[in-house]
Amino acid sequence: MNELISDLRFHIPTLEIQRGWKASSKNSGQYHFHALNPIQGTFTNLASHELDVAFLLQNFNEFLDVQSCMVARDMSDKWIRFINGESWCEGGKVVVIEKNGVLSVDEDKYDMEYRGGRVSVLQEIDADKLWKLAEEWQGVRSERSQENGVKNKL
Repeated sequence: MNELISDLRFHIPTLEIQRGWKASSKNSGQYHFHALNPIQGTFTNLASHELDVAFLLQNFNEFLDVQSCMVARDMSDKWIRFINGESWCEGGKVVVIEKNGVLSVDEDKYDMEYRGGRVSVLQEIDADKLWKLAEEWQGVRSERSQENGVKNKL
């Protein structure tokens, strides 16, 4: 359920933004962070935004295992090369940061290989309906509806 909500609230809206950039002939690339958190705690064995920041900034390496430190270094190197003008990735590819390092994966294959095909199924549904559904699950719509005294239906 967490993966579905994450796709609905974050991944699909991000893809919609990128689609708009591509349609306006702007250069855009994407990366996906799939490295699992090796640090004991609430987020152990989960990929999280906090961990990608720690990998990028290299400020938690003393808490990481050797493999995670190598991936963190590769990720930071990728960002530094990008900041210095190197292309993020080839057209039609996405950058994936995972347990084995920084990879380049075909856009068409990414969803199936890393998200079990969920996104392609969800994208067949209207994006506004998906957004409303995700907000309902998280209680956002019900709060707004109560404020307005109106029941918001999908």
